[in-house]
Amino acid sequence: MTRVRPPIASAGRPGVGASTAVVAPQPVWQGLISIGQGRRLPAATWAGIGLAVLGAALATGADFAVSPRAVAGDLLALAGGVALAGYTALGERARLRGMDVRAYGESADADVRLDALELSTSGVSFEIAEHGHRHGRVSLRVPGRHNALNAAAAMTAAFGLGFPHDDIRDGLAGFTGTRRRFELKGYAGGVWVYDDYAHHPTEVAAVLSAARPLAGTGRIVAVFQPHLFSRTRIFAAEFGKALGAADEVIVMDVYAAREDPEPGVTGALVAAAVDLPPQHVVFEPSWSAVPARVAERIRPGDIVITFGAGDVTLLGPEILELLDREPVGG
Repeated sequence: MTRVRPPIASAGRPGVGASTAVVAPQPVWQGLISIGQGRRLPAATWAGIGLAVLGAALATGADFAVSPRAVAGDLLALAGGVALAGYTALGERARLRGMDVRAYGESADADVRLDALELSTSGVSFEIAEHGHRHGRVSLRVPGRHNALNAAAAMTAAFGLGFPHDDIRDGLAGFTGTRRRFELKGYAGGVWVYDDYAHHPTEVAAVLSAARPLAGTGRIVAVFQPHLFSRTRIFAAEFGKALGAADEVIVMDVYAAREDPEPGVTGALVAAAVDLPPQHVVFEPSWSAVPARVAERIRPGDIVITFGAGDVTLLGPEILELLDREPVGG
Protein backbone atom coordinates (compact mmCIF):
# COMPACT_ATOMS: atom_id res chain seq x y z
CA MET A 1 0.00 0.00 0.00
CA THR A 2 1.23 3.50 -0.84
CA ARG A 3 -0.10 6.49 1.06
CA VAL A 4 0.76 9.89 -0.33
CA ARG A 5 0.19 13.31 1.19
CA PRO A 6 0.38 15.74 -1.74
CA PRO A 7 1.41 19.36 -1.02
CA ILE A 8 -1.89 21.09 -1.76
CA ALA A 9 -2.46 24.68 -0.74
CA SER A 10 -5.54 26.60 -1.85
CA ALA A 11 -6.07 24.45 -4.94
CA GLY A 12 -7.66 21.50 -3.15
CA ARG A 13 -11.34 20.72 -2.86
CA PRO A 14 -12.99 21.37 0.49
CA GLY A 15 -12.33 18.34 2.64
CA VAL A 16 -9.36 17.17 0.59
CA GLY A 17 -6.14 18.67 1.84
CA ALA A 18 -2.67 17.90 3.13
CA SER A 19 -3.86 14.83 5.02
CA THR A 20 -5.27 13.18 1.91
CA ALA A 21 -4.15 9.57 1.50
CA VAL A 22 -4.15 7.79 -1.85
CA VAL A 23 -4.61 4.06 -2.15
CA ALA A 24 -4.51 2.15 -5.45
CA PRO A 25 -5.62 -1.49 -5.23
CA GLN A 26 -3.97 -2.13 -8.58
CA PRO A 27 -0.93 -0.38 -10.04
CA VAL A 28 -1.68 3.04 -11.45
CA TRP A 29 1.14 5.58 -11.67
CA GLN A 30 4.18 6.90 -9.89
CA GLY A 31 5.78 10.25 -10.54
CA LEU A 32 4.42 13.73 -10.01
CA ILE A 33 0.96 12.46 -9.26
CA SER A 34 2.30 9.62 -7.08
CA ILE A 35 -0.74 7.42 -7.07
CA GLY A 36 1.64 4.53 -6.36
CA GLN A 37 1.36 0.78 -6.43
CA GLY A 38 -0.97 -0.82 -3.92
CA ARG A 39 -2.41 -4.17 -3.01
CA ARG A 40 -5.84 -5.59 -2.33
CA LEU A 41 -6.58 -4.87 1.28
CA PRO A 42 -9.05 -5.82 4.03
CA ALA A 43 -11.83 -3.28 4.34
CA ALA A 44 -10.57 -2.14 7.76
CA THR A 45 -7.42 -0.71 6.22
CA TRP A 46 -9.47 1.79 4.23
CA ALA A 47 -10.60 3.73 7.30
CA GLY A 48 -9.64 7.40 7.11
CA ILE A 49 -8.65 7.38 3.46
CA GLY A 50 -9.38 10.69 1.78
CA LEU A 51 -9.22 9.47 -1.80
CA ALA A 52 -9.42 6.04 -3.39
CA VAL A 53 -8.62 5.03 -6.96
CA LEU A 54 -10.12 1.72 -8.05
CA GLY A 55 -9.03 0.48 -11.45
CA ALA A 56 -11.13 -1.82 -13.60
CA ALA A 57 -12.17 -4.36 -10.99
CA LEU A 58 -10.77 -7.78 -11.79
CA ALA A 59 -12.81 -10.89 -11.21
CA THR A 60 -10.81 -11.37 -8.02
CA GLY A 61 -12.19 -8.00 -6.92
CA ALA A 62 -14.10 -9.81 -4.22
CA ASP A 63 -10.77 -9.87 -2.40
CA PHE A 64 -10.93 -6.13 -1.94
CA ALA A 65 -14.66 -5.37 -2.12
CA VAL A 66 -15.01 -2.09 -0.26
CA SER A 67 -18.06 -0.77 1.50
CA PRO A 68 -18.56 3.01 1.54
CA ARG A 69 -18.77 2.61 5.33
CA ALA A 70 -15.08 1.68 5.23
CA VAL A 71 -14.10 4.56 2.96
CA ALA A 72 -14.24 7.71 5.03
CA GLY A 73 -12.88 9.88 2.26
CA ASP A 74 -14.23 12.50 -0.09
CA LEU A 75 -13.29 11.35 -3.59
CA LEU A 76 -13.65 7.94 -5.22
CA ALA A 77 -12.37 7.42 -8.78
CA LEU A 78 -13.79 4.38 -10.56
CA ALA A 79 -13.06 2.93 -13.99
CA GLY A 80 -16.07 3.48 -16.23
CA GLY A 81 -17.75 0.76 -18.24
CA VAL A 82 -17.01 -2.06 -15.77
CA ALA A 83 -19.80 -4.63 -16.01
CA LEU A 84 -19.62 -5.91 -12.45
CA ALA A 85 -22.70 -5.39 -10.30
CA GLY A 86 -20.81 -5.08 -7.01
CA TYR A 87 -18.36 -2.59 -8.51
CA THR A 88 -21.18 -0.40 -9.84
CA ALA A 89 -23.08 -0.66 -6.58
CA LEU A 90 -20.04 0.56 -4.67
CA GLY A 91 -20.06 3.79 -6.67
CA GLU A 92 -23.80 4.25 -6.24
CA ARG A 93 -23.68 3.71 -2.49
CA ALA A 94 -20.68 6.03 -2.19
CA ARG A 95 -22.63 8.78 -3.95
CA LEU A 96 -25.54 8.32 -1.55
CA ARG A 97 -23.10 8.86 1.32
CA GLY A 98 -22.05 12.18 -0.18
CA MET A 99 -18.76 11.11 -1.73
CA ASP A 100 -17.51 12.67 -4.94
CA VAL A 101 -17.48 9.68 -7.30
CA ARG A 102 -15.87 10.20 -10.71
CA ALA A 103 -15.72 7.71 -13.56
CA TYR A 104 -12.83 7.62 -15.99
CA GLY A 105 -12.18 5.71 -19.20
CA GLU A 106 -13.29 5.59 -22.81
CA SER A 107 -17.06 5.43 -22.33
CA ALA A 108 -19.07 8.40 -23.51
CA ASP A 109 -20.46 9.15 -20.04
CA ALA A 110 -17.11 9.08 -18.21
CA ASP A 111 -16.35 12.19 -16.15
CA VAL A 112 -12.74 12.03 -17.34
CA ARG A 113 -12.71 10.60 -20.84
CA LEU A 114 -9.86 9.65 -23.13
CA ASP A 115 -10.25 9.28 -26.88
CA ALA A 116 -8.30 9.61 -30.15
CA LEU A 117 -5.95 6.94 -28.79
CA GLU A 118 -2.73 6.46 -30.76
CA LEU A 119 -0.49 3.48 -30.03
CA SER A 120 3.14 3.11 -31.06
CA THR A 121 6.14 1.01 -30.14
CA SER A 122 7.54 3.85 -28.04
CA GLY A 123 4.45 4.93 -26.16
CA VAL A 124 0.85 6.03 -26.37
CA SER A 125 -0.96 9.34 -26.71
CA PHE A 126 -4.57 10.42 -26.35
CA GLU A 127 -6.91 13.37 -25.93
CA ILE A 128 -8.31 13.94 -22.44
CA ALA A 129 -11.55 15.70 -21.51
CA GLU A 130 -13.00 16.46 -18.07
CA HIS A 131 -16.77 16.86 -18.01
CA GLY A 132 -16.66 17.59 -21.73
CA HIS A 133 -13.92 20.20 -21.49
CA ARG A 134 -10.84 19.19 -23.46
CA HIS A 135 -7.43 19.58 -21.86
CA GLY A 136 -5.32 18.74 -24.89
CA ARG A 137 -3.22 15.77 -25.86
CA VAL A 138 -1.35 13.62 -23.36
CA SER A 139 1.74 11.67 -24.45
CA LEU A 140 3.23 8.79 -22.47
CA ARG A 141 6.61 7.10 -22.82
CA VAL A 142 5.19 3.67 -21.99
CA PRO A 143 3.17 1.64 -24.52
CA GLY A 144 -0.28 0.11 -24.35
CA ARG A 145 -3.94 1.03 -24.01
CA HIS A 146 -3.88 -0.16 -20.41
CA ASN A 147 -1.26 2.47 -19.60
CA ALA A 148 -3.46 5.15 -21.16
CA LEU A 149 -6.29 4.03 -18.88
CA ASN A 150 -3.95 4.07 -15.88
CA ALA A 151 -2.99 7.61 -16.79
CA ALA A 152 -6.67 8.55 -16.97
CA ALA A 153 -7.10 7.13 -13.45
CA ALA A 154 -4.22 9.24 -12.18
CA MET A 155 -5.55 12.34 -13.92
CA THR A 156 -9.00 11.81 -12.41
CA ALA A 157 -7.46 11.75 -8.94
CA ALA A 158 -5.22 14.72 -9.67
CA PHE A 159 -8.08 16.79 -11.11
CA GLY A 160 -10.06 16.12 -7.95
CA LEU A 161 -7.12 17.16 -5.78
CA GLY A 162 -6.72 20.41 -7.66
CA PHE A 163 -3.37 19.90 -9.37
CA PRO A 164 -2.76 22.24 -12.34
CA HIS A 165 -3.53 20.51 -15.62
CA ASP A 166 -0.20 21.40 -17.20
CA ASP A 167 1.69 19.90 -14.24
CA ILE A 168 -0.32 16.70 -14.51
CA ARG A 169 0.40 16.37 -18.21
CA ASP A 170 4.11 17.13 -17.73
CA GLY A 171 4.36 14.64 -14.89
CA LEU A 172 2.86 11.85 -16.98
CA ALA A 173 5.05 12.73 -19.95
CA GLY A 174 8.14 12.20 -17.80
CA PHE A 175 7.05 8.83 -16.47
CA THR A 176 9.13 5.93 -17.84
CA GLY A 177 7.57 2.93 -16.13
CA THR A 178 7.57 0.98 -12.87
CA ARG A 179 9.45 -2.13 -11.87
CA ARG A 180 7.84 -5.39 -12.99
CA ARG A 181 5.38 -3.61 -15.31
CA PHE A 182 6.51 -4.51 -18.82
CA GLU A 183 10.03 -4.03 -17.51
CA LEU A 184 12.81 -4.50 -20.03
CA LYS A 185 15.33 -6.98 -18.62
CA GLY A 186 17.73 -6.90 -21.55
CA TYR A 187 18.61 -7.80 -25.12
CA ALA A 188 20.66 -10.76 -26.33
CA GLY A 189 20.92 -12.76 -29.52
CA GLY A 190 18.48 -10.49 -31.33
CA VAL A 191 15.78 -11.09 -28.68
CA TRP A 192 14.23 -8.60 -26.25
CA VAL A 193 13.32 -9.97 -22.81
CA TYR A 194 10.65 -8.30 -20.64
CA ASP A 195 9.12 -9.10 -17.27
CA ASP A 196 5.65 -8.29 -15.96
CA TYR A 197 3.87 -8.84 -12.66
CA ALA A 198 0.61 -9.76 -14.41
CA HIS A 199 -1.00 -12.70 -12.60
CA HIS A 200 -4.65 -12.28 -13.58
CA PRO A 201 -6.12 -13.04 -17.05
CA THR A 202 -7.13 -9.42 -17.64
CA GLU A 203 -3.61 -8.21 -16.90
CA VAL A 204 -1.98 -10.86 -19.07
CA ALA A 205 -4.26 -9.97 -21.99
CA ALA A 206 -3.49 -6.25 -21.60
CA VAL A 207 0.28 -6.80 -21.62
CA LEU A 208 0.15 -9.05 -24.68
CA SER A 209 -1.99 -6.47 -26.47
CA ALA A 210 0.56 -3.76 -25.66
CA ALA A 211 3.45 -5.99 -26.74
CA ARG A 212 2.07 -6.85 -30.17
CA PRO A 213 3.04 -3.53 -31.85
CA LEU A 214 6.51 -3.81 -30.31
CA ALA A 215 7.04 -7.26 -31.80
CA GLY A 216 6.54 -6.00 -35.35
CA THR A 217 7.32 -8.91 -37.63
CA GLY A 218 8.71 -10.90 -34.71
CA ARG A 219 6.81 -13.22 -32.42
CA ILE A 220 5.81 -13.05 -28.77
CA VAL A 221 7.01 -15.87 -26.53
CA ALA A 222 5.10 -15.87 -23.24
CA VAL A 223 6.45 -17.58 -20.13
CA PHE A 224 3.67 -17.77 -17.55
CA GLN A 225 3.90 -18.88 -13.93
CA PRO A 226 0.44 -19.34 -12.35
CA HIS A 227 0.14 -17.79 -8.89
CA LEU A 228 -1.89 -19.58 -6.19
CA PHE A 229 -3.62 -22.92 -6.59
CA SER A 230 -7.05 -21.40 -6.01
CA ARG A 231 -6.59 -18.79 -8.73
CA THR A 232 -5.25 -21.41 -11.14
CA ARG A 233 -8.22 -23.69 -10.52
CA ILE A 234 -10.77 -20.90 -10.94
CA PHE A 235 -9.22 -19.08 -13.91
CA ALA A 236 -7.39 -21.77 -15.89
CA ALA A 237 -9.66 -21.30 -18.92
CA GLU A 238 -9.38 -17.50 -18.76
CA PHE A 239 -5.60 -17.67 -18.49
CA GLY A 240 -5.52 -20.00 -21.48
CA LYS A 241 -7.64 -17.61 -23.51
CA ALA A 242 -5.45 -14.62 -22.62
CA LEU A 243 -2.20 -16.46 -23.39
CA GLY A 244 -3.57 -17.46 -26.77
CA ALA A 245 -2.66 -13.96 -27.95
CA ALA A 246 1.03 -14.96 -27.84
CA ASP A 247 2.75 -16.99 -30.55
CA GLU A 248 4.59 -19.40 -28.28
CA VAL A 249 3.60 -20.22 -24.70
CA ILE A 250 5.54 -21.90 -21.92
CA VAL A 251 3.51 -22.52 -18.76
CA MET A 252 5.34 -23.20 -15.52
CA ASP A 253 4.00 -24.92 -12.45
CA VAL A 254 2.00 -23.07 -9.82
CA TYR A 255 3.77 -20.69 -7.45
CA ALA A 256 2.10 -21.69 -4.19
CA ALA A 257 2.82 -18.52 -2.17
CA ARG A 258 0.57 -18.77 0.90
CA GLU A 259 -1.47 -21.80 -0.20
CA ASP A 260 -1.16 -25.56 0.18
CA PRO A 261 -1.23 -27.68 -3.00
CA GLU A 262 -4.58 -28.83 -4.37
CA PRO A 263 -4.86 -32.30 -5.95
CA GLY A 264 -4.89 -32.07 -9.73
CA VAL A 265 -4.20 -28.32 -9.86
CA THR A 266 -0.99 -27.62 -11.77
CA GLY A 267 0.14 -25.36 -14.58
CA ALA A 268 -0.92 -28.12 -16.97
CA LEU A 269 -4.52 -26.92 -16.54
CA VAL A 270 -3.56 -23.56 -18.01
CA ALA A 271 -1.42 -25.05 -20.78
CA ALA A 272 -4.29 -27.29 -21.87
CA ALA A 273 -6.58 -24.25 -22.13
CA VAL A 274 -4.31 -22.20 -24.43
CA ASP A 275 -5.98 -21.86 -27.82
CA LEU A 276 -2.89 -22.45 -29.94
CA PRO A 277 -1.71 -25.50 -31.89
CA PRO A 278 -0.19 -28.01 -29.44
CA GLN A 279 3.31 -27.60 -30.87
CA HIS A 280 3.27 -23.95 -29.75
CA VAL A 281 2.38 -24.65 -26.11
CA VAL A 282 4.38 -26.51 -23.49
CA PHE A 283 3.97 -27.17 -19.77
CA GLU A 284 7.35 -27.12 -18.06
CA PRO A 285 7.17 -27.94 -14.31
CA SER A 286 10.93 -27.54 -13.77
CA TRP A 287 11.91 -23.93 -13.08
CA SER A 288 15.54 -24.50 -14.06
CA ALA A 289 14.56 -26.04 -17.40
CA VAL A 290 12.59 -23.02 -18.58
CA PRO A 291 15.48 -20.98 -20.09
CA ALA A 292 16.38 -23.90 -22.35
CA ARG A 293 12.73 -24.28 -23.34
CA VAL A 294 12.69 -20.61 -24.30
CA ALA A 295 15.90 -20.94 -26.31
CA GLU A 296 14.39 -23.85 -28.26
CA ARG A 297 11.48 -21.71 -29.40
CA ILE A 298 12.82 -18.26 -30.16
CA ARG A 299 14.48 -16.68 -33.15
CA PRO A 300 15.97 -13.22 -33.80
CA GLY A 301 13.39 -10.46 -33.67
CA ASP A 302 11.19 -12.17 -31.07
CA ILE A 303 10.04 -10.75 -27.74
CA VAL A 304 10.07 -12.88 -24.58
CA ILE A 305 7.80 -11.87 -21.69
CA THR A 306 7.86 -13.56 -18.30
CA PHE A 307 4.55 -13.25 -16.42
CA GLY A 308 3.60 -13.82 -12.82
CA ALA A 309 3.75 -12.71 -9.19
CA GLY A 310 6.25 -15.38 -8.11
CA ASP A 311 9.91 -16.13 -8.74
CA VAL A 312 9.38 -16.17 -12.50
CA THR A 313 10.80 -12.64 -12.35
CA LEU A 314 14.24 -14.18 -11.75
CA LEU A 315 14.18 -15.99 -15.09
CA GLY A 316 14.92 -12.95 -17.27
CA PRO A 317 18.63 -12.80 -16.45
CA GLU A 318 18.88 -16.59 -16.79
CA ILE A 319 17.36 -16.44 -20.27
CA LEU A 320 19.63 -13.57 -21.32
CA GLU A 321 22.73 -15.36 -20.06
CA LEU A 322 21.79 -18.46 -22.05
CA LEU A 323 21.18 -16.41 -25.19
CA ASP A 324 24.58 -14.78 -24.78
CA ARG A 325 26.27 -18.20 -24.63
CA GLU A 326 24.32 -20.00 -27.33
CA PRO A 327 23.21 -18.72 -30.77
CA VAL A 328 19.51 -18.28 -31.42
CA GLY A 329 18.02 -20.38 -34.17
CA GLY A 330 16.72 -18.64 -37.29
